[in-house]
Amino acid sequence: MTTELKIPNLEIKKCFDESIQASFMEALTTDNKNLEMLKALSDGDNEKARALISERLRSFISIRVYASKSSPENFYEGFMTGILSSFGSRLSELKVEHEAGLGFADIRFKDESNNSAMVIELKIAKDAEQAEIQANKAIEQIESKEYAWQFIKKEKIPCVSAVGIVFYDKNCMVASKRLN
Repeated sequence: MTTELKIPNLEIKKCFDESIQASFMEALTTDNKNLEMLKALSDGDNEKARALISERLRSFISIRVYASKSSPENFYEGFMTGILSSFGSRLSELKVEHEAGLGFADIRFKDESNNSAMVIELKIAKDAEQAEIQANKAIEQIESKEYAWQFIKKEKIPCVSAVGIVFYDKNCMVASKRLN
């Protein structure tokens, strides 16, 4: 299921343009932590990616916000999509909950040159031990559900990665695997 969001009026659009996008761009250009995170994910440097994502969680997220019991994965999906959308034209075809292979991939995108692509599956865990297990299950899900099929078989992108990110409290665990 995909959801299309629209900005309801010009006043809100102006606020979005000036405030929200500006803060993402500022975060991207002032400390480059988002860019470092993307590079770590792309390079398969799971420990660095984990540290940078966890740092972002601690910096931006209140424990009261992510404690939602109804759908905590959706919150983290929005968090990661917000960070990734800050790259603008550096990423192409950023899709969330998009039909892929035999199901729906949480997040998928290509780089601007179409030389690499990534499929990210998000999970929730209670603690670090569970997170490690879930991160590996996320990679298995990407492979078994063939979420990267279009990138590998149809578009023949030379570097396609599967990334599992599991959130627990204000921490995360990252696992990755090069698929081709």
